[in-house]
Amino acid sequence: MGLLSWLGFERRAKRLNLDLALKVLVDEAQAFGLPNRDIANVNDMLEYAEHECAFDILVVQLYEYSISITEQYYQQVKAVAEALDSPEQQFNFIKELIR
Repeated sequence: MGLLSWLGFERRAKRLNLDLALKVLVDEAQAFGLPNRDIANVNDMLEYAEHECAFDILVVQLYEYSISITEQYYQQVKAVAEALDSPEQQFNFIKELIR
């Protein structure tokens, strides 16, 4: 496999991993009680590979509705944020939702 082929594969793999990680976060957010319209908005963004936008919608809406989360969920959010190269101030406000 040539270098360009490998780089293309690597990007696709990263995107698939991000898709999967974000879908897990979405499923758990739905179980925590995030309204269906917000779940649909996040899924719409994922459909178009708008990972950063999907992530932002997810964490902001959890915060807006004061939906309780677990420490484990917060750590998953943090891992996805790191994969997206999102600075901690873009999501750390949901720490206060940990119960």
